Amino acid sequence: MGWQEEAVRLRDDGKTYPEIARLLREKYHRIFTGEQVRSVYRRRKEGQRIQKERITFEDMRKSEPADIEAYIEQVITLQEAQATLDTRQVDATVTISDDKPIGIALTADWHVGGWGTDLRLLRNDVNRMADTEGLYVVFLGDAGDNYIGGAPPGAQFEQIIQPEQQYAIAEHFFVKLRKQLLAALEGCHDAWSDKQANHNFIAEITAKIEALNLWHGGTLTVNLGDECYRGHFRHKFRGESQFNPLLPCRRMMEHYGVVDWAAVAHKHFCAMQQSQMEGQDVLFVRPGSYKVLDNHGQQIGGYAGLPRVPVLILYPNIHRLDCYLTLEAGIEALRHARGA
Repeated sequence: MGWQEEAVRLRDDGKTYPEIARLLREKYHRIFTGEQVRSVYRRRKEGQRIQKERITFEDMRKSEPADIEAYIEQVITLQEAQATLDTRQVDATVTISDDKPIGIALTADWHVGGWGTDLRLLRNDVNRMADTEGLYVVFLGDAGDNYIGGAPPGAQFEQIIQPEQQYAIAEHFFVKLRKQLLAALEGCHDAWSDKQANHNFIAEITAKIEALNLWHGGTLTVNLGDECYRGHFRHKFRGESQFNPLLPCRRMMEHYGVVDWAAVAHKHFCAMQQSQMEGQDVLFVRPGSYKVLDNHGQQIGGYAGLPRVPVLILYPNIHRLDCYLTLEAGIEALRHARGA
């Protein structure tokens, strides 16, 4: 590129004529003036204009500003139409018509298909939840092991069945819970299919059995009798600590607001803590996982999953929230509270 072409380029980039002259002097070690640059620029542009005028475009397709405005309007219409098909939400309310205490079982990290998953226990627990009067369910993500492209390399070798069969089993379990399931949300393993194959199992199953699709997490309000309870749910949340496994629950309340409980899954262990925030009693809880053994957990420290399902018990005529760390204890307490 000669200095004249460079001068034209710099002018098109927004440089002033004196600035261009200075830059050319520094580069070529010659004397350039702003007027000299102006003259060259005008001659080049005039030559381009004259040459362009010699061309006749017989059938050039052109769009006008009105055309792009009409297109924008069509895109907005498409967005609005697609929104009517989207069931994802981050804030939802359910009203349960019951004059007795109810339970909400928090289950997560099923990881159906993993070689270290306790599928027998999962099946038994699903059947027990389905057979318990007054017990409802919230699922906090990772229904299948679902190691597909993009997942950690080699992890697919830990699956004993393929993702299609994994989610067939998971769907079978969700159908059993169709009377109890209040909401389900998407875990990181479920999201791999959503990101790479545009297949959202949680959206599909919640639509099929009529439950809330809480996307990657949200806030659920439960109206029961004269009382109103609120809780935050996420599959995972920032603030993980090796010293305080319930710290992400506290972080959720700091971010989304203080409610009755905050529940986070993902780490495959079970924990619960009662505390206070802003003068209100709060509960932090993490459900366990049926994926008891896996290569990653063993590699980083010999960690094993704890297959537990915490149960919240809510009362209709007094604002009281109890929590039991195991499904067995929760069902027993619920039956006692309901007068069974």
